[in-house]
Amino acid sequence: MALNGLVREGMSDDITAKIAAFLQERGEPVAAAELAERFLRMAGGNPRTTDLIAALLSRQPFVQVRDGFWTVVQSRLSAPSFILAKLFPERSSGHQMDRIHMTTLSDGACARDVVFHFDADPAHLSRTLNAIIDYIGTLPILFDGFGNQRSQFAWLLSQGGGADSHGPLFSLARIARKLFPSRSLASSDELSALLLGTYQTGSPAAEFENYKSQTLAVFDLLRDLQLMTPASLRQFVASAHYAPDFSRFAFTIEDVMAITDSPGVYIMRDEKGDVIYVGKAKNLRRRLRSYFHAIDVADDKLQTIWQQLHTLSVKRTGSELEALLLEYELIQAHAPLINRQFDVHPRRPHIGGHDRILLLRAVDENGVQVLLLNPAGRLKMRQIDRSAADVEDLRADIADVFQHPAPDPQQAAKVAIVMSWLAQNDEQVSSIDLRTVSSVAEIMRLVRAHVIHFDPHARLVVY
Repeated sequence: MALNGLVREGMSDDITAKIAAFLQERGEPVAAAELAERFLRMAGGNPRTTDLIAALLSRQPFVQVRDGFWTVVQSRLSAPSFILAKLFPERSSGHQMDRIHMTTLSDGACARDVVFHFDADPAHLSRTLNAIIDYIGTLPILFDGFGNQRSQFAWLLSQGGGADSHGPLFSLARIARKLFPSRSLASSDELSALLLGTYQTGSPAAEFENYKSQTLAVFDLLRDLQLMTPASLRQFVASAHYAPDFSRFAFTIEDVMAITDSPGVYIMRDEKGDVIYVGKAKNLRRRLRSYFHAIDVADDKLQTIWQQLHTLSVKRTGSELEALLLEYELIQAHAPLINRQFDVHPRRPHIGGHDRILLLRAVDENGVQVLLLNPAGRLKMRQIDRSAADVEDLRADIADVFQHPAPDPQQAAKVAIVMSWLAQNDEQVSSIDLRTVSSVAEIMRLVRAHVIHFDPHARLVVY
């Protein structure tokens, strides 16, 4: 039987499991020749088994750690994946270490921690170092970077003979200093205070948990900058950058990090108090902190903001759509210079559409934003208290929006904003279709029922 036939018939899955079990039983890398000998005996001397093993070893879940030696990849995670490592040296001088805590990071989550302990016995030390190198595989490694972590880690890999078998090394401290160039960040305490607002001291396990939390916060920032691959991260760390000068601002980076993660709009003003820029965000904290990172390539809009900005304020909204409408109102009211210079918001043209009533989250969880939409060019929004469900105030608005024949020029632009947004997000909307409703009384009854049963945490709600 040909090799491809063996694979197609499913024998590969069975042999893969047996190879993995054998490697894990041994607890150390195994030569390919030893694998072949073991499985030739199991297969009754069938020489094709050797070819099959060779083919399987070229795929996951195995990795060649040294010439001719194979081991099981400990973590098969979707890219980007990193090994997080933090060393806990003994108080004595030199490179003697007590333990190293490691875990894998992928898709914003960490796997189970693995702890390697060291002692002075040469044989045990060698086995531990080999186990560490096997665990790392070819994944990039991110270590704490404060103190002497870099030299400790370099020594560790050199002692294990794995200097060429692992992925690139990254220092969390160095990445953080690039992200926050206005901060000295001389210790893990300072980075933790900046990112998390606290520092968890205590046992090595507690410190490692804190390190993981710091790393997840930093990677959240890197995701905003689209720096999630080892290649892009290496370039970012090594490159020159442009950075904001916080001495010009009436706020600090800590103020930015403490901003709410709600939807809303943000208003930037200069020293005279004039509005220079207005923007909207689904997540205010994430959007605003993207303005205050170091960047590698000059950005005219961002650098113009840095030069003119003095104060920053935000207004929360219950939904992204409400933020869009509020952003439009503020831009019309203030005509900010930077919006006029740089912002172009192309919107999809909308064709047709039908009368509908949208129910949106409000900032106050007891409230519901009721948006009346006539695609012909009329729109109104009013907040209703869910507990009282008093919709009587909507009666005049319903008549004005749905029974008035002519579009309102002042509302037409907002209608275009809503229709453009709905063209891309219609599946997220909780709404009432009015095509089969014939009277204002029936509309009022439907709105009241929807308001009473409105769930601000439901999936099908604009947010």
